[in-house]
Amino acid sequence: MVLKMNISDNKDPVCQTLCDLLSGGLDIHRTIAAQALGHMGYHEAVPELVAALLDEDGDVRTDAAAALTELNDPRAKKQLMENLLGDPCPEVKLSAIDALTNMKDRDVIPWLRRMVKGRDEDIVWDEEEFYETGWDDWVDVQVKVIKALAAFGDEEAVPDIVEAMDDEYAQDITEIVFSALAKMGDSGVEALAKYAGAKDVRHRRRAVSVLGSLGGATASKVVSKALQDEAADVRVAAGHALAKRDTQDKRLEMLLVDKVAEVRAEFISVCGQYHPSRLSALLFEQDLSVQSAVLRKLQINPTIVEDMALKGRLLEILEHTATEPAALAAQVLIAVAPEEFEGEVLEKLNAPLTPLDVRLGVIKALATLDTDPSLEALKAVLSDDHRQIRLDAMVAISSRAGAVDQWPNAASEILLSSLRGEIVVEPEPEAGEADQVAKEDLGADVESAEIVDSVDAAQPMLSEQASQTSANTDGADVENAFPNSTMAALLGAESPSVDAVMSGDDKVELTETDMEFLELTHRSPRKKKITSVDVVVAPHQDVRRFAARILGGFAHPDVATGLAQAYSDHDKELTLTVLDSLGRVGAGLDRYPDVVVDTLLAKIDSTDADIRFGVIRAFAQARSEGAYRLLKKCLKDHSSFVRTEAIRGLALCGKADDAVIACLSDDVPAVRLAAAQALTPGADPELVRRLVDFAFEFEGYHVRAVAKLLHANGSDFARSLFLTVLQDNERKRVWKVAVEALEEMGRPESDKALAA
Repeated sequence: MVLKMNISDNKDPVCQTLCDLLSGGLDIHRTIAAQALGHMGYHEAVPELVAALLDEDGDVRTDAAAALTELNDPRAKKQLMENLLGDPCPEVKLSAIDALTNMKDRDVIPWLRRMVKGRDEDIVWDEEEFYETGWDDWVDVQVKVIKALAAFGDEEAVPDIVEAMDDEYAQDITEIVFSALAKMGDSGVEALAKYAGAKDVRHRRRAVSVLGSLGGATASKVVSKALQDEAADVRVAAGHALAKRDTQDKRLEMLLVDKVAEVRAEFISVCGQYHPSRLSALLFEQDLSVQSAVLRKLQINPTIVEDMALKGRLLEILEHTATEPAALAAQVLIAVAPEEFEGEVLEKLNAPLTPLDVRLGVIKALATLDTDPSLEALKAVLSDDHRQIRLDAMVAISSRAGAVDQWPNAASEILLSSLRGEIVVEPEPEAGEADQVAKEDLGADVESAEIVDSVDAAQPMLSEQASQTSANTDGADVENAFPNSTMAALLGAESPSVDAVMSGDDKVELTETDMEFLELTHRSPRKKKITSVDVVVAPHQDVRRFAARILGGFAHPDVATGLAQAYSDHDKELTLTVLDSLGRVGAGLDRYPDVVVDTLLAKIDSTDADIRFGVIRAFAQARSEGAYRLLKKCLKDHSSFVRTEAIRGLALCGKADDAVIACLSDDVPAVRLAAAQALTPGADPELVRRLVDFAFEFEGYHVRAVAKLLHANGSDFARSLFLTVLQDNERKRVWKVAVEALEEMGRPESDKALAA
């Protein structure tokens, strides 16, 4: 088939082409043409879409009905009704119901009422479908019908809907029915009210949830009664429904004195601020969840503390109550009167018997203060044995550093000193710890404890295991020897030895795809070793890493310099964090200090792909000719992650040229997409042509992403190229790609460029 391209008076070239495709294309082309016409809002195509409702292919009929739903054109009503009643395909019926409901065609209501009850004999159904597919679509149709009747607000259908829901042999559709009844006037509300008094707690809870969101005397009366229901779930549902309408509803106060503590705690957070006297009384309760809920509310509304004279109670909770309330009490006291209670709170932080959670709460409280004692206290706990204490203290110091307009400031100096390892100094190794230090120097990270998954690490381990296997089986029956490595077990007795696989003339060569897969596994989260104790990380390592991460949020030259100087060949995690933070800092600077550039240049040829990736990401912010040359060089890197980041860096520098265009042919999808996104075709016709060609490559994998780019940059010319493809009968195999591109680009603003 060759598309006619007879442009009618009311159709632009895109619309006409899609209509021709809908009328005479293959089934797959007809379906995507119908979808595109609907998504693009082509009302001019309604006659063709109506005709497609009679297509021999059920998928085409379904997509045509869905397109007419989007277009909401009354010209389609008659045929849609005929499809609803006479088309056996359930998907077509579902789309027809959507379309007719969207058009507010009330002629369909009587038929919908009949369909609620079951498969009406005057309507055509596919009786063989269940036996052919094993799936009964009737429930889908029934649910769609109920929603449609609710959209029409048809009160006469309420009894039939209730009967359908109460059918003991039917599937549970109570939530759908209750939501529908809420839209069906007084009759629907009355039906819901009956279920709100049912024996089934689930029915009461669901009915009350819906009724609570409605107005009217009946619904209000039912919900008020539900607030005293014997089931806590029902009371909670009623309360939340009321709160959605009005959190100051006076009826909610009764839930603050509910007999169940969990209910009281939940509604303290919902509406407690409107009942300060209740909060005052609730703070003296012994239930910890209630105390905690009140304290969270006091954090947000600290004036209540002064009004209700609750300072004494807060101090009592800080000194004598379990962890969570005490931690919250510290924060509230600092929020209410920092000068008055700073001493008590600092004392709690340093007391040897203070629980961990309370100390963490104190640190959060100190983060809001701007005093020298509090800052010194935070600095002091950076060497604490608890890792979470160190992290929270570092975050609190960072908050202080960012809250001050002046830079540098006292808090920022602590961060930089921490980065240099001056706050928490690395201890000298004791006798017998030399081996452990050696492991750390080689990059063994006791924090991650991950299974070795990189090729560089795996090969020597496998070779060592092979040697051990050879030694252990010397003089023994090799065939019966138990393998001592996964590789040996996989190879088996009939296969070459591990040494033969990993070395020698028969060495297995890893393809580019193999390397890509191994990189992906290396960069994704790995399973941890199961351990019964917390992993211990040395404080001096932790603090430097935390500081490196946090300083990435401060775009100052001295921060960039400090990060570059913290680069460590002995701590890979610190190094990767430094590189990431350098990239973030560089984004806010005009240029890097020279020491940063020198550090990055020295590491650009690292054998570690992760390091190269970090270096390239940081270099993208260098804004220099040297950086441009290095980024371009890395377009040939064997790591796809490095190539992708190099492309993004070149785009950031405004240097996306022919070398980047060449990356459109890369084997890795992420690299290709990054290259396309880096290019800004504008009015360059050759670049537009290349991107259009790229949209068809790799089986159209990137077509929608490319179409979005073209839409933002000279889309009319690109549309004409896609239309040209649809005129070429020899390229029928890629017509689907062309239609998807046109759909993604949307309707043309003018026909001038297309006509040309």
